[in-house]
Amino acid sequence: MSNEFTSKSLIYYAIIVFIFFIIFDFLFGLSVKYYLNKYGNIEINYINNFQPHYVVLGSSTSKYSINPKYFNKKTYNASKNGEGFIYSYMMFKNLDKNKIKEIIISIDPIDLINDYKDKESLSNLLKLIYFNNNYDLKKIISKNLNYINYLKFSNLYNFKFFPYFVLDQIRFNNNKNYFGYTKLNGSVLKDENIETFDKNSCTKRIISKTNLKLLNEIFRLSKEKNISLIFHVTPIYLNSGNTQKIFRSYDQCNKNIINKISKMISENNQCNLMVNYPKEFIDFS
Repeated sequence: MSNEFTSKSLIYYAIIVFIFFIIFDFLFGLSVKYYLNKYGNIEINYINNFQPHYVVLGSSTSKYSINPKYFNKKTYNASKNGEGFIYSYMMFKNLDKNKIKEIIISIDPIDLINDYKDKESLSNLLKLIYFNNNYDLKKIISKNLNYINYLKFSNLYNFKFFPYFVLDQIRFNNNKNYFGYTKLNGSVLKDENIETFDKNSCTKRIISKTNLKLLNEIFRLSKEKNISLIFHVTPIYLNSGNTQKIFRSYDQCNKNIINKISKMISENNQCNLMVNYPKEFIDFS
């Protein structure tokens, strides 16, 4: 009798705990949706209201090297530290393309080989789920080998980086620099200072199928909205602390990638500033 009572009690408490998590998961999802409906993406909203002629998309190298004050038309640098090409794509998808005339896309060739199927990529993808127009992103997430499909309806699982997103929103809101650019702390790095221990293998690098689709979508939407695209590779700064990232600057290493993008740019009649890539880095800041 005692054993039976204990078994029934365990089942009873397990059901209560399960129901509690379902309710908590539901309420958490409601709070996320309420926040997004009320505030949205503050930076996206700001850019759309600012209505710049130029928008710069990229990672830390373009954030630290392209200063909007040197442009003769209103410019906003929407690059973000530590983000790959998928971030630029999500920004592009969510910007009001009826108000922007030209978009400068800073290419980091090493990012374009990413197929977004490893564990690190999953975390980065889930951090971007708070963008609107995220259908393409969700498809990429679902194909990640580390994504737990039976939790695809769980708000706690899919929105687990919500606190980080809110912190980013607060940081942006408190930032007094409303042009996106951040001054470079350090110095530029020349080619001869770059370690190239994978010089032989890196020539085999190609753009992943996923990134090819994203690039084609950018070209399609740009043509549809009559937006000019400017592709370039930004200089790298010294003491990056990331050897792989340094290879963004080694054009022989990324020759196949640069050639492929150049062909796509030519076919779509857009501007290519990657062809005459400088042998030495220039401090554009």
